[in-house]
Amino acid sequence: AMRVEASGAVTRLVTSHPLLHHRGGTSAPSAATLALAQRSRMVFETRWASDLTRRVVRPADGVLDEITMLEARDRLCRQRIVHVLAGTSSQITAAVTELAAMARSRPRDRITVLVDPAYGDVSARESWHRMTQPAGAELVIGDAVMTLRRRSGWWSSTVVNARSWEPDGIDAAIAELAGLERYPAR
Repeated sequence: AMRVEASGAVTRLVTSHPLLHHRGGTSAPSAATLALAQRSRMVFETRWASDLTRRVVRPADGVLDEITMLEARDRLCRQRIVHVLAGTSSQITAAVTELAAMARSRPRDRITVLVDPAYGDVSARESWHRMTQPAGAELVIGDAVMTLRRRSGWWSSTVVNARSWEPDGIDAAIAELAGLERYPAR
């Protein structure tokens, strides 16, 4: 990934395409294999020293909090755009279809689709997941206000609110958390 990024190309986490790293067999490595691995690591660290200093350092316990993981994942994004969706399942499906296409066409941007759990049944949410995942978009099912509050600041450079037509007052709470672009429901 580092060589790809250094060439100016894009890498992006798409969880529907997992990478498997072969770690070797169950027996201990031979002395020659171990020596080769140690030399390889030194060459890697020398070659990529400046890039490695800009990366997130994993804590000693190996556990990263949610914010640190998201920062590491999105470190090369130009924009992080969160679309807060609401409406009928068919309205949300239409919007998700558009946003998945947007994510495919904008590989340097993180497109996040945020849908409240009150909308859509399990099969609709699974369908939305199948649309967003291969496109590299992120689908978050969660309370919009709480999710934006928990991930505030760096997480989104733009929040697009498709809920501005709702009379339940959620817009005021979302607007408090981010400067919003507003567009009417589909």
